Amino acid sequence: MKKPLLLMLMLLVTACNEVEINQIVIKRNAAVSGNLKGSLELGDEKIKFDLVDSEQVINLDTHKISSVYMKIKYKNLLTINDDKFSPEAEISFKGKIKEKKVVVSDGDVEIDDEDLSGVNCKNTMTVTKEDKTLIIDFTKFTSLLSCSGKKLNLYGPNEIGTRDLNPNEDSFFKGNFYSLEDDEKLGREFTEDFLAKNKGSVLDQDHATSEYIQNLMEKIAQVSDMPDLTPKAYVINANIMNAFALPGGYVFVFRGLIDSVQDESELVGVLGHEWAHVTARHGTENMSRSMRSIGAALLVAAAAQGVAAVKDEDKYKVLADIISVAAVGGAYLSILNKGRKAELEADRIGSQYSQRLNFEPWGIAKMFQTFKKNSTSGNATTLEKLTSSHPTHDERIDQVANLSSLFYDQGKVDYVTNTTDFDIAKEELLAIAADTKFGSEITGKAFVEGLGKMIKTEIHSHFKEDN
Repeated sequence: MKKPLLLMLMLLVTACNEVEINQIVIKRNAAVSGNLKGSLELGDEKIKFDLVDSEQVINLDTHKISSVYMKIKYKNLLTINDDKFSPEAEISFKGKIKEKKVVVSDGDVEIDDEDLSGVNCKNTMTVTKEDKTLIIDFTKFTSLLSCSGKKLNLYGPNEIGTRDLNPNEDSFFKGNFYSLEDDEKLGREFTEDFLAKNKGSVLDQDHATSEYIQNLMEKIAQVSDMPDLTPKAYVINANIMNAFALPGGYVFVFRGLIDSVQDESELVGVLGHEWAHVTARHGTENMSRSMRSIGAALLVAAAAQGVAAVKDEDKYKVLADIISVAAVGGAYLSILNKGRKAELEADRIGSQYSQRLNFEPWGIAKMFQTFKKNSTSGNATTLEKLTSSHPTHDERIDQVANLSSLFYDQGKVDYVTNTTDFDIAKEELLAIAADTKFGSEITGKAFVEGLGKMIKTEIHSHFKEDN
């Protein structure tokens, strides 16, 4: 796994009438591998430099300056299977000369020309002036995790278990209507119904593969943002490359996924992704959005006297008709189609869980490469027919590569890729034949019908109580 690091720095000093300088000293952290390259612009004069040592001195003609503008390119090369990625982050600094120091007022980060929300690197940079020397001290910077910002904890693994993945809980417009107890109830009721209808397609819990998946999910949960929630894992004996998680910690893994992974780090990445849907509460979060849509529909219907003008015994039917479309749509969004933002967030968080377990944090990116190859060959890999708004495989691979390169320990090379437990679980699975009658469309229909029914029943219950 090749991981050379390259840091590039561009410094722009604007000519003015406040202070004079004839020398610039740039200091970097010696522990950060790679060179620090860049250019310095003073009016029409351009000076290029290559910072190999921990300190570089640049002598100049005397210039008058009042402000400083810097751009740092933090770049790393990561090889995932046969594909090479060169993720880079660009950090922009702005500062003004004040007395004998430069006050750095900005340090925003961009990755692939997109702002990294809530992350700022100005804490890693100090600029001071001594006589006619401008001293740029960049020694606090070791990676993007050495920056600061209220959302930095979402991009790295350091604060797992103490961070808030579910902000705006108390906001009607952005919050989750459901409690953690509701999550567990919804997941349990759907699981009971699903297992009753598909018992022959689900491996016994004492099967070696089922026990392996259960133990692995428990390990993932223990290093996650919900370490006290015990997962309930099931293996569906069908050749579908997928896994899914329900609110409350109920996880289903298809044998097609286990059969298709090249190593255990890929499986851990996917299961970490599914557990991230649980810890970030994407299911009931999207169901809450659906509830708001239902509420809006009811307000429109009431305004048009579509509900108020009918008899009491008919009011329930009118309400049910309105709910049926919105509720089924909510179930669809909640489980099958969480949307691009939620999927990318689950990729990011799941990668962190992998890293916490000492597995390659880019294992899920390797799995997406497999999904991509199967997709181009015309095979349905996940529930793609029902999840067309998911981000592309390339987008998800690139994101995992970026975050793995820019936020994780660059010097670590002893990540786990396989264990003997994984090898035994795969062998035990090969000893039994797959259920050929179970298809992704059937699964999707079960999701929609099951959760749609639950939402409708709950809303009907509230409606009756209110009337």
